[in-house]
Amino acid sequence: MMENEKCGDMLPGNALVIFQVEGEDDFNRWHKDISLKNQEAGQTITYVHLKKWRFHSAIEDMAFIEETA
Repeated sequence: MMENEKCGDMLPGNALVIFQVEGEDDFNRWHKDISLKNQEAGQTITYVHLKKWRFHSAIEDMAFIEETA
């Protein structure tokens, strides 16, 4: 959606976006459950149904940084 401004413009402001991918029941259940746990009070929920999920990531380099107290 970040790559297609027209799709992004259709979302209400501050919407909670829940992705549902055709044939990916485990992912769909997990993503919905975790998203709803993080829903802000009064936040609009928008489901985005996808026929196909892209199997690559735009991330090319990543590092994990541990925070110490």
